[in-house]
Amino acid sequence: MPYSVILIDGEPALTYGVVDGRVVFGTDSATLLGIDNADQAPLANDAAFKQATRSAAEQSLNTAYLNLQPLWNLMGAQLDGDAATSIGPVLNYLGHFKWMSTGAEAPSSGLARGSLHVGVAQ
Repeated sequence: MPYSVILIDGEPALTYGVVDGRVVFGTDSATLLGIDNADQAPLANDAAFKQATRSAAEQSLNTAYLNLQPLWNLMGAQLDGDAATSIGPVLNYLGHFKWMSTGAEAPSSGLARGSLHVGVAQ
C-alpha cells in the first residue's frame, strides 16, 4: 500500500496512507507499520483505537482517531535547555490527553449528529 512519512531528525513525525479506502494519519512508526501491514496488524485491533471508537455510532459516516501520546513523546524529545524549562509544565499538562476521536452520522430530518471523545489518563 502506498504511504508517506515525514521525518524529524531521522524519526517518523507524521505518517499517512490509505487503508481500505480511508485516509489514515499517524505520528509514529507504529502507525506506519499499521498502514504498511494492514492485512496482518490492522489498526482496528489496537487497544487505544478500540477504546477511542467504541462510543462512535454504529452508523457513522466517518470516524476520526488521533493517538496523542507519540506526539507528546516527540515534542519532549525535541526540547532542550531553556525551551524544556518553559514548555515542560505545558507538556506535563497535555500529556494526560491520550487520544481523541470523532464521528458523524448521516443527516436525518435535516439534522446531522456528531460526537467528540477525548481519552484522559494519568
